[in-house]
Amino acid sequence: VLLASSLDTFSNMSALMTKVDGAGLMEYLQQELFNLCIAFAVVGLICLVTGTLYVSIWTYTGSKIGLRIQNQFVRASMNQDAAWFDSNDREALPTKMGTALVHVNNAIGKQVVDVYSNAISAIGCLCVALMLNTPLSLVMLCVVPVVMIILASFNFCIRRVKKRAGKEIAEAGGIATEALAGIKTVASLCAQPYFRNEYQHRVYESARQSIRATFLSGLLAGITGALFYMTYTFAFYIGTTQVVSGADYKLIIKCFLTGEDQCRVTGASVMCCIYGVILCVTFFGLMGPGLSVINLGRSAGVDVFATLMRKPTIDPSSEKGKRIEAGLQGKITFKNLFFFYPNSPNRPIFYNFNLTIEPGQSVALVGPSGSGKSTI
Repeated sequence: VLLASSLDTFSNMSALMTKVDGAGLMEYLQQELFNLCIAFAVVGLICLVTGTLYVSIWTYTGSKIGLRIQNQFVRASMNQDAAWFDSNDREALPTKMGTALVHVNNAIGKQVVDVYSNAISAIGCLCVALMLNTPLSLVMLCVVPVVMIILASFNFCIRRVKKRAGKEIAEAGGIATEALAGIKTVASLCAQPYFRNEYQHRVYESARQSIRATFLSGLLAGITGALFYMTYTFAFYIGTTQVVSGADYKLIIKCFLTGEDQCRVTGASVMCCIYGVILCVTFFGLMGPGLSVINLGRSAGVDVFATLMRKPTIDPSSEKGKRIEAGLQGKITFKNLFFFYPNSPNRPIFYNFNLTIEPGQSVALVGPSGSGKSTI
C-alpha cells in the first residue's frame, strides 16, 4: 500500500497539478516524501519489535518443551520391559532416537510461527493485489495450483528420501556402537574390516540419499522459478496493455477534471499488483522448509510419543502397590515356571522350570546368550 501510494504520488502529474500550483510543487513533494519516510520507518520499527519478540519467545518455548520431552523420553525408555527392547534394536536405538528428538525439537520451535507468519503475509499481499488490479491478479494466480501440485509431489519424495537416509545413519550408528562395545572380541576375531565395511556402506548409502534429496530440492527450486518468471512475462505484457488502454485521452481528461486517482489503470497499480502476487507466492514458498521440518518432526514424533504413552506391565518408577515388609528370610522358589517373551511366542525361555535358593546361598546362573539368565 505504501509503495502504491509513493508511486502514485510522484508519477500522477494530473493529481499533482490539481492539488498544488507550480510554485508550491516542490514543497508538496518534499512533504509527501517526508510522510512516506516516516511511514516506512514506523513499519520497520514495528517489524523489528514484533520479529524480535516472536523469534525469542518461540525459540525459548520450543527449547523448554524439547528438553522436557527428552527427559520424559529417557525416563520412559528406562522403565520399559524386555518386550519393548526386543522390538527395538538396542544398538541402533540411541542414534535413532537422538535423530528423532532433534527433528521433534526443530518442529516445535520457531518453525511453527514462521509457517503461520508467512501464511498471513501471503494472504495479506494477495488481498492487496486483488484490490489494486483484480484481472491481472487472477491471471498471475493461474500458475499457483500448478506450483502447489509440484511442491506437494517433490516434498513427498524428499521426505521419503530423507527418512531413508535417517534409517541408514541410524543403522551405521548401531554398527559402530556394537563394534566399540565389544572391541576386544572384534579384535580377537580380526573382524575390524567387516565392521568397517558395514559402517562405510551404511554411511555411503545415507550420504547418497541425502545428495538425492538435495538434488530434488534444487530441481524443485529451478522448476518453480522458471514457472514464476514465465508468469511475470505474461503479467507485464497484460499490465502494459491495461495501462495503454487506460491512457485514452477521454479518461485522462476525466481524471484531470474530477481529481480521481483510481479512475483508470496506472503503472503504479500494475507494478504493485505484480509485486503483491510475487510476494504472495514468495511467502508461500517460504512456508515449504517450515512445513518440511514440521512433517519430519511429526514422523519422528510417532516413535517418541509411542514410547512416552506406552505403559509397561511393571513400572519400576511407580510408587503404587504393596511394599515388602521387614523380616523376610530371602528364600526364592521357582516352581513349574513357563515363560516366553511376547515377541517370540514360539521360543519358550523356561519350560517347567524349577529352582530353589535358600537364604544365604550363592547361586551362579550359567548358560548361552538368550537362555534366560537376565530374566531370572
